[in-house]
Amino acid sequence: RVRIGAFKAHNFDELKKGVERLPLSAYFPRNSRPVVRASCAKSALYHSDAVAERAGDAAASRLGGAPGGQQPTEASLYVRLYKDEASVSVDAAHSLFMRGYRTHIGDAPLRETLAAACIWASGWGANLPLLDPFCGSGTILVEGLLRQCRAVTTPDQRMSFQDWPSHSGAAFSEWFEHLPQSKPTGNAFGIEIDPEAAKAADSNIERAGVTNHVRLRVGDALDNILDAPKKAFIVSNPPYGKRLASDRHPSVILQRFVERLAKRDDWSGVFLLLPPELGSALPGRWDTVATFSNRGTPVRLFQRMG
Repeated sequence: RVRIGAFKAHNFDELKKGVERLPLSAYFPRNSRPVVRASCAKSALYHSDAVAERAGDAAASRLGGAPGGQQPTEASLYVRLYKDEASVSVDAAHSLFMRGYRTHIGDAPLRETLAAACIWASGWGANLPLLDPFCGSGTILVEGLLRQCRAVTTPDQRMSFQDWPSHSGAAFSEWFEHLPQSKPTGNAFGIEIDPEAAKAADSNIERAGVTNHVRLRVGDALDNILDAPKKAFIVSNPPYGKRLASDRHPSVILQRFVERLAKRDDWSGVFLLLPPELGSALPGRWDTVATFSNRGTPVRLFQRMG
């Protein structure tokens, strides 16, 4: 978000005047009504819905026309009141987890930002083959390769600032075209038991431009894990909850999976993203590397030790 102004707002009149002084036309179209999202704490104005409504009316008036008569816009205006100080911001990047390549998703998909965080926390390097034995729609594989080649975005990822009236599309396109283009040098391998999820992974991998660096196999991880490349580095979000299509309890699947891993001693690393209760029940010795929230569910990245 970009902060576009701050002012005192002890009452609705001060709020209205403060919003009307903001350079809103640089961020929103004329004759539009932004969506206002408000939060209030330790302030005389304590009702967030009322603050959002009044700020929306003031913004609509500033952008032209009478309040209520403008076209709504998807762009949001954020008003935060703290100790009677109003801070106003606008979206610049939209949702950062929306990279642009992932148009096909399965059940309970892993967000791109969380997949990237797992790759970073694991310390995977491109000199080792990356393996996700429960790859779903391929997000961990793609994020690993994109991070390895330091890709900042994909051409299909549209940011909120590109819709600002003050934005120069031509200047941005020229800048984007001159970004250093780096191709991945590493390789990734995925196993997925659900054929539809594997098709989604294929599509997402192609859109991300890393097809030549990924090999997928449709099948059960328990049956295929021992065929993985030598010195493979495992980063995975095993299925639980909605992603678990079988009647088997996830702890049973995980136990058998870890038992299969033990049949080889050349794994370069094993990292599994799981709820604490499942990770704590894993056979053997595991350490917690990082803690996250996956769509409201507390999860931890567990590293196999020894």
